[in-house]
Amino acid sequence: MKKAQLHHNPGAGDEGLSEEALCAILREEGFECRQFATENDFIIVAGGDGTVRKTVKELLERDHTASIPPLALLPMGTANNIARAISIEGSIKEIIRSWHQRHMRNYDTGSVKGVPGSFFFLEGLGCGVFPQLIKNMEPIDDQIEHLDTPAKLKTALKELHRLIPQFEALDATLQINDITYKGRYLMIEILNIRSVGPNLLLAPHADPGDGFLDVILVPEEDRFKLALYVEEQLKDIPSRFPFPAIQCREMTLEIPAALLHIDDQLTTITQKTNIQILLQPGRLSFLV
Repeated sequence: MKKAQLHHNPGAGDEGLSEEALCAILREEGFECRQFATENDFIIVAGGDGTVRKTVKELLERDHTASIPPLALLPMGTANNIARAISIEGSIKEIIRSWHQRHMRNYDTGSVKGVPGSFFFLEGLGCGVFPQLIKNMEPIDDQIEHLDTPAKLKTALKELHRLIPQFEALDATLQINDITYKGRYLMIEILNIRSVGPNLLLAPHADPGDGFLDVILVPEEDRFKLALYVEEQLKDIPSRFPFPAIQCREMTLEIPAALLHIDDQLTTITQKTNIQILLQPGRLSFLV
């Protein structure tokens, strides 16, 4: 019987599975579920994107250079952007049964220097309107807890659509592939995966295992174009994100005092800051 350490967030999303119930399913499917053992065949992460980040952070903080056991993800969150990025789908039992096949998928991470308290990302890093959306949703989350997942995502999209016309663009300078980009931007997103937040598709060709980051820049003068795209998502109108991605392996971002997100975590930059971002190819692996 394969041995796995379990990291479980029972409050994530709509699944509502207790740890006891989840361990019972795992045993039925031939996996020994352990919480604190150090020698495991892999690590199970049952929760949303935030639970994945928390687990990886704990592993990296033990030793930045040590190899990390394979991760087996049971997506139980609201957005599940990481699971979507590596095509993990199906019922809980279907996903668990697939682990017997031992199909692995490499997953890059981003290294961050210049932001106190933050040193990596799994999904992306950005400033502008999206971190403001995360902040605005914090007091709303409790109010919409009773809603199903699609309704929660729509609520976030509505708030983003409301924000875009009034959000004050920020000055930024980026160095990407020896090219300088300087201007006022509504959105700057350095992405490892296709979607952010409420499943908002920004980089349709992004692949977290391809050895590249995808950088999205939305200039202030394209405010209407961004608002129109979000409106189309609200109305379920098929459309492509109207801003191209710039691919790179490393870059720098210089911004004034601003709100920044690293994955779903917010941090406030209080002064002009130069942030160095470097891709770390294949740092993680997932069972898929």
